[in-house]
Amino acid sequence: WKNSKGEEIKKIFKKISSQNLSNDAIDILEVALLTNSNVPSINITSEEFYIFQKKFLLKKKDLNLIKLFIEKNPDFSGRDDLINYYANHYLAKANIKKTCEIFDVIDEVISDYTSKLKIYCLVNSNQIEEALLIFDLKKEMGLKDSFFEKKIFELIGFETEPENKISDKNLLELHLSHRTVENFDYVPNENTQKDIWKYLASSNLLEKIENIDLEDIEKIKLIEKATH
Repeated sequence: WKNSKGEEIKKIFKKISSQNLSNDAIDILEVALLTNSNVPSINITSEEFYIFQKKFLLKKKDLNLIKLFIEKNPDFSGRDDLINYYANHYLAKANIKKTCEIFDVIDEVISDYTSKLKIYCLVNSNQIEEALLIFDLKKEMGLKDSFFEKKIFELIGFETEPENKISDKNLLELHLSHRTVENFDYVPNENTQKDIWKYLASSNLLEKIENIDLEDIEKIKLIEKATH
């Protein structure tokens, strides 16, 4: 890539992104994009090239490749987005072990959501001191999230008065709600995120089909849309 012209690279990748590539073409592109090499620098920034790499990985949806790439490129600027994609994929399947595996290959995280995922994984594996250390550092850096704080402290055992509040702001908050709210009851709607629908299905939290009024047309439409 060292002597490649940035404007040409941008045009090529713009065209590629609109194509349905064959498996062979995808394999060639994977080698070209992800193999260790000089990042192009003529009329293109490193950040622009990294965006192409990230988009390729997310589009391919190869979780093993994403995990390997994260492990081999600890300074990659789009790393947290890849971590979140990997973790949310398994969290939507209610597979906490696989969700937290990604943090075995990294140390530092940047974004608030990624940090909260890591803190939760540490609490889940009973590494409380390390979890609290990261949490305190993030708070010093400006993290403000009373919902997350209360739920994490409740899991640790610090909160004396459980807060039976359910949040579907994101997948992690819904999962924390599920873990901490007694008699958890959440009814999705047409605006509910796709990964939350997956989580509800994986956790057997959707309404039983035998309890649904088959003459409730709107409810049936909602189920059909969710299934699709």
